Amino acid sequence: MLEIAGLSVRYGSVHAVREITLNAVPGRITAILGANGAGKSSVIRAIAGLVSYEGTMKLGTRDLKGLAPNRRAVLGLSCVLEGRRLFRHLTVEENLEIAWRFGERKATFSILRDAVFTDFPILKQKRFIQAGLLSGGQQQMLIVSSTTVRSPSCLLLDEPSLGLAPVIVQQVFDFIVRTNREFNTTVLMTEQMAAIALRISDYGYVMRQGTLVAEGDAETLRQMQGDGRLSKAYL
Repeated sequence: MLEIAGLSVRYGSVHAVREITLNAVPGRITAILGANGAGKSSVIRAIAGLVSYEGTMKLGTRDLKGLAPNRRAVLGLSCVLEGRRLFRHLTVEENLEIAWRFGERKATFSILRDAVFTDFPILKQKRFIQAGLLSGGQQQMLIVSSTTVRSPSCLLLDEPSLGLAPVIVQQVFDFIVRTNREFNTTVLMTEQMAAIALRISDYGYVMRQGTLVAEGDAETLRQMQGDGRLSKAYL
């Protein structure tokens, strides 16, 4: 379980996140919704240890305060950031193997690699192609696979649908749901497009200008979306 209390993030004089409290539990997908600039990405980056923050943060029983990003990764935290960050000069398979080495290695690389290739056959076809030569959708498939191949206990996804064609979004989201359900993974994802996120989420938080303005189970938020209250909350 990921527990966050009183989280604040500042960039100089800019107060990007203001004392928010949220939880994400194993076996469920939790969404953070909000417009561009609401502070969603700053929350993800703080959890990953990439920016300084105030407040408390626990993964299971472990306090994450003061831990570097690589130590958080060893504890089971895995993160998909915006920008399709890959080793572009390395092949698809080499990217997967590097990611696997950062995890607990609950299974051999070949077993986990083949599981990825089952979910995304196009990556198997391009296993020896440099990652930088893949299409944008294929790169996103590889990035998501690279985070799950290390068998994380907590998966963070920052705008996983951004810039993708609908058919690719569906494939990526199906993969996220399977990972969440089969391995009881804690999943926390951010999305600007509420309709997309609420199709697969169990619970959601809504951010506006660095603060939480609403929360509830997915059905409640879908009802809010239907009558316009959700968009009014964060726009």
